[in-house]
Amino acid sequence: MADNYLSTAELDFDTLKSDFVKFLRNQNQFKDYDFEGSNLATIIDLLTYNTFINSFYLNQVGSESFLDTAQLKESVVSHAKELNFLPRSRNSSRATVNLSATGNVTDGTKTINKFTAFTTTLGSNTITFSTDKDVTAVNDGTGTFVANNITIFEGDVVTEFFDVNSSNTKLVISSANVDTDSIEVVVQNSTTDLGNTIFRKAENLFDLTPTSAVFFVQGFGQDKYEIEFGNDITGKRLNVGNIVRVRYRDTLGEEGNNAKTFTSTDATITTTTVANSSFGAERESVDSIRFNAPRVFSTQDRAVTVEDYKSLIKNKFPTIQT
Repeated sequence: MADNYLSTAELDFDTLKSDFVKFLRNQNQFKDYDFEGSNLATIIDLLTYNTFINSFYLNQVGSESFLDTAQLKESVVSHAKELNFLPRSRNSSRATVNLSATGNVTDGTKTINKFTAFTTTLGSNTITFSTDKDVTAVNDGTGTFVANNITIFEGDVVTEFFDVNSSNTKLVISSANVDTDSIEVVVQNSTTDLGNTIFRKAENLFDLTPTSAVFFVQGFGQDKYEIEFGNDITGKRLNVGNIVRVRYRDTLGEEGNNAKTFTSTDATITTTTVANSSFGAERESVDSIRFNAPRVFSTQDRAVTVEDYKSLIKNKFPTIQT
């Protein structure tokens, strides 16, 4: 009796072709054919190619459909999103410095503006650090204004603008090197109404109202991130015509570590290093996302068990070794 079963699960071309030939030879109408010398060999090759491509495609689709087996980072990030897990971005290296600035002797304080830049050299590269907020320096009585133990962060400060229409309530940040901890969002009412609202980053839905000015960050594609806003139920919805300003640090990650001396781009400011730059880290790898996503999800942002503490601390401080 002819064997009517044909397996198409193989992912090896030669094995698939051999299975086709074996199947046909078991059919009465083809048992005397010379498959190597006949025109049927060409047809078998075409059938084998088609089956091989379909098998490979379906195998890839099946693999990418699960967090455990996905190989593409964009697939892993998508599955992590379902677990409300934000893959760690690059983290800016940070240093601690004392600042002194010259000014009028009669002034009591002097403000060193947010994003005041400082440069340093690591190897042959010039790297930029900056303050992340306004710093108030106090007059020491001689016209020198002093601010001690100020943290400065590595990274170029980038500003992007987005026009809001009915189809773009999710905004994709263009840089793959963003430090998500540095993202700041301001929403201007329109091109004619310059009134604006500062939106804060929300980690979860707790205490959110329909008027809460918040934004959410989630992974997008391979290494990028997108910003999403509320829906007038949990968080305030954007209006058509709004202009969104997104500001963030574009960072080198761990390449900014170990800088020792810093020079302000403002000639009136001098610096003394208290602590060399450190804590710069690379973005999270595929294996790390695959391991951490279900464990961080299981903690539900609470720290009760030992494993909860391990998951939360590792997620917040990626450079910790033990």
